[in-house]
Amino acid sequence: MKKEDFITKLKMSKIQSASDILNSLSTDDVVALWNEYCSTTGNECNTIYHNNQEFFNTDYYFNSNSSTVYDVIKAVSKGDYTITDKYVCFDDYDTLISFNGIDERNSPYLYNELLEWLVDKKTYLVDEKSVQFDIISNYIDWFTSDEDERKRLKESAELYVDEDHALYF
Repeated sequence: MKKEDFITKLKMSKIQSASDILNSLSTDDVVALWNEYCSTTGNECNTIYHNNQEFFNTDYYFNSNSSTVYDVIKAVSKGDYTITDKYVCFDDYDTLISFNGIDERNSPYLYNELLEWLVDKKTYLVDEKSVQFDIISNYIDWFTSDEDERKRLKESAELYVDEDHALYF
């Protein structure tokens, strides 16, 4: 296996790990992670809020150019808004759009963008040391067929990972 192939395999492993984690989260946890993504990448306009009284009392006035009851009525009536939906966000015109699930039409959530950000962020929400050791271990298995050499290299790798060294490609 060439080094480039190995690095490609590592990246695919990271993407699969991040995907598995993302798929195991509750919707509210995914929304929180999405909002962190929006905040750290300058995409605050795509933030998702819970559609409740707290949103209208705090977040709406803080995040829109509106400050009157009339502005709220306009934002609700001109947007694609339903009061019983679970989530709400702003569109490009500062009107409100609502939706029940993050995969619905009005949602700004983009699974692939969040997944790519998680991989690039180098945060996996799991025991990173075990993930790193597994990657090194797979490489060692590919690198040598000598069992004694494998054991020695894996013991060294385990010590290396335990000392909080990172594997970033």
